[in-house]
Amino acid sequence: MPNTPVENADERRTRQWAATYASTAEYAAPEIYLGRRLHVFENWGPRPSAGSHVLQVGCGDGYFAGLLLEHGYRVTAIDKAPELIEKTRQRNQPFLDAGMLRTEIVDINKPWQLDQEFDHTIAVMRSFFRYCDAPEFGLRQIAAATRHKLLIDVDPRQYSVRLARRQIADAGFTGIRARAFLTPQKRQLARPIQKLLWSWECIPLLYRPLLCRKFHVWMAAVREANSPEGHGR
Repeated sequence: MPNTPVENADERRTRQWAATYASTAEYAAPEIYLGRRLHVFENWGPRPSAGSHVLQVGCGDGYFAGLLLEHGYRVTAIDKAPELIEKTRQRNQPFLDAGMLRTEIVDINKPWQLDQEFDHTIAVMRSFFRYCDAPEFGLRQIAAATRHKLLIDVDPRQYSVRLARRQIADAGFTGIRARAFLTPQKRQLARPIQKLLWSWECIPLLYRPLLCRKFHVWMAAVREANSPEGHGR
C-alpha cells in the first residue's frame, strides 16, 4: 500500500483556501465585483499614476491581476497556494511574457522579502485579518515593501475595525480612512439598486446597518505623508 504524505494543519488550510478561491466562477458577475475593486483602487485615496507597480497580496486565480494589467499597471502577484500562482500565470501569459507581471509563492504569515519596493499594495482578500495569523507582523512586512498607498479589507463581523485601524497605524501607515464595499459577490443586483449602494459606500450612517449581516469594510492608508501621487475622494 503506497505511503500517503501526512498533511499538516497549515497545508490543509492552504489547500482549502485554494479550493475556495481558485475560480471566479463563484462570483455572480466578476466583471462588476472586481471592476468595482479596480474603481475604488484608482479613485479612493491617492490616485495611482500610469505604470505604477502594484503588489497584490492574495492573487487568487489572477482575474483581478488581469484587470490591473489591462489598465497599464505593473503587477507582482503573491499567494501561498502554488496552484493559484499557476492559474494567475496562465490567465495572464501575454503580460507575463511582456515582463509586466511577476508572481511569487509567498506566505505572509512567515518572514518574506521581495527584492524591490512597490508603489501600492492591494491586500483585499475578503478579510485580510482573517487570513493573516499575526496581522501586526504581516502589516509590518507589507509596510516595508510599500512606497505609497495600501488598500486592505476587514470583515467587521469577525474582526474589530478599530483594532485593524490601530494595527495599520502601528505598522507605519498614516492617513487611514474607511469605507464599505457594497457589491454582492454571489448575487447580481439590478443596476439602479447597485448604483444606489455604491453611493452609500462612504456614508457610515447608511452603510453600517448593512455590515451587520453582509459586506466588508475597506481601508486606505499611505506609507508617506507627502505622497507625490494624485489624490482622489
